[in-house]
Amino acid sequence: MRLMFLFFLAIYCALPAAFGQNLIALQHNGAATFFTTIPAAVTAAASGDTIYLPGGSFPGFDIDKKLAIIGVGHHPDSTAATLKTIINGNFSINSNSSGSNIIGLELAGMVTLSQNCSGVIFERCHLKQGVYFEDGNLGHIFKENVIGSHYVYTGGGYSVGNYSLNHSSLPPTNCSFSNNIILGLIKNVEYSSIRNNIFFLSYYWNIVTGSFYSNLNYCVVENNIFNPTSPNGSNNIFRNNINHGVNGSDGFGNQGSNNILSVDFNTLFAQYTSPWDYFDDFYLANPAYNTGGTDGTPIGIYGGVYPWKDGSLPFNPHIQFKSIGSTTDPNGNLLINIQVKAQDH
Repeated sequence: MRLMFLFFLAIYCALPAAFGQNLIALQHNGAATFFTTIPAAVTAAASGDTIYLPGGSFPGFDIDKKLAIIGVGHHPDSTAATLKTIINGNFSINSNSSGSNIIGLELAGMVTLSQNCSGVIFERCHLKQGVYFEDGNLGHIFKENVIGSHYVYTGGGYSVGNYSLNHSSLPPTNCSFSNNIILGLIKNVEYSSIRNNIFFLSYYWNIVTGSFYSNLNYCVVENNIFNPTSPNGSNNIFRNNINHGVNGSDGFGNQGSNNILSVDFNTLFAQYTSPWDYFDDFYLANPAYNTGGTDGTPIGIYGGVYPWKDGSLPFNPHIQFKSIGSTTDPNGNLLINIQVKAQDH
């Protein structure tokens, strides 16, 4: 029943989009209501509702209740028929929105998780300017995302880092970062799991003081691929990573095993264009690494519990093709051809 609802919803949203109006669907207790702006849909929603966003560009917005917000995806190839769902401004989630799910969006502005926010899931999104955590954040899940970066400046105008994950005073804790493409730097993630990611820049460099700072502490770090420049950290467990970790122990409380060190990052993948491209192929060139994870699955984004889905489409039915005639025939009929495909996960 839910699948049929989503099929009809996808087709219904496709029709007005073809004529220049993108409708936003709010699902509440199995019924759909349609809006022309995201704030109107958020205001009308009750906690626990789902908002479906079509392809197109929308202003930034905030949410203040627990919601599922689902777009059509961000990969340019997979969204050729629908266009990407792009949020062009900043996006903020406050503590009343704890437990929200954010799926299939390109978030072009800064994403902020406000004070004491918890349990938010980001899945198959492109967070182009990374994530900023205010104090008291915990229990968030990031899986199968592309996480970009932003610069932070001091009062003197000096850049102090190109961040993917940054925080105010207290770092986020008890979070899970799995199967993400992480393009920038991480400043202090603690008591969290870091599994099956690719880190393109893996250190935090303070250009003002000229020193390295810790960025992973008290974490379980497994099956990741790092750019060879290594992050500092303390009291972590490193297993089965490429280009970072310790085998045994060090003087900072870190322990580890089966880490593969000093591999040329540029030779790891089937196809890689520095610094990163949507059409790169991150399957591993060395067959030995395809069973090298702690669970016998590949190291990197195609292994583990949340293997990367090519195309990064969300789970709801996807419009593969649409053709809508510009005029009616002599009988007044309008030719419409829409192909919708269900997603297996």
